[in-house]
Amino acid sequence: MSARHESAVALLRERCADDVAHPGGTLLAHLVRVHDRLLRLCGDEILALAGLTHAVYGTDGFGTSLLSLDERHVLAQAVGTEVEELVYLYGALLPGRLVVRSATVGRRRPRPLDRRCPAPAALGTWPGSST
Repeated sequence: MSARHESAVALLRERCADDVAHPGGTLLAHLVRVHDRLLRLCGDEILALAGLTHAVYGTDGFGTSLLSLDERHVLAQAVGTEVEELVYLYGALLPGRLVVRSATVGRRRPRPLDRRCPAPAALGTWPGSST
């Protein structure tokens, strides 16, 4: 396990990913499975780390966020800028389309976790978004 992997898992635990229900267990368990599968399939640590943290800003299909967009630097510090940029782009795109969500009217914004851990700061806006 690399130092960046350990740092990412520590951040996910700090933000209570192991307390969030997700199909097949917890959000943390899901993220670790995604990481492990990507590492096995392609052997690329950058891509695997992006898989490990792909849902930290929330996704279109899973509306819980662990970090606000104002906290991008927190993820970058844990896993590196190149990984954070992949995660940010993943969260900014609608599934199946190359359309940035900020350009979509009525986009559902990820909601902060309702948990005993401190809630993240108010969510920032996607670039180009007026809300």
